[in-house]
Amino acid sequence: MLQAWQCPRYVGYSTRPLHARLGEGIPKASLHVAGSLVHSAVDLAVHMGTARITLFGADFAFPSVRTHTGWQGGDLGPALGIAKHWVRDGRGNKVKTQLNFRSYLIELERFIYPHLEVRLHNTSRDGALIAGADIVPGWTAP
Repeated sequence: MLQAWQCPRYVGYSTRPLHARLGEGIPKASLHVAGSLVHSAVDLAVHMGTARITLFGADFAFPSVRTHTGWQGGDLGPALGIAKHWVRDGRGNKVKTQLNFRSYLIELERFIYPHLEVRLHNTSRDGALIAGADIVPGWTAP
């Protein structure tokens, strides 16, 4: 599939020294990397020239006592019981989170600000409120 790909290729290198060496040896256009795949996916969409991005499951919190949709709480990360941090959800209520999820949220918001020409829409009010992303009116998660 990669050999047949006709469009520009992008890669996400972190700022760690290992990736700096890779970037020198294998130069490619870079994607924004900040701890979550959401960052690189949003940046890829921006590089591809999209005018609108809709986020599904970018919760950055523990809505419905789960860290990841489709998995029980604690299966793919820390359990809700050890969460010591919180963020506001799309309704203004406090929802538990982890410090790393908060940092992913902040980094996404920092990315959004200089790209205001791209409209971001969030499909969930249950997860963290994302500054710069509109809630999709009338959409509810199944």
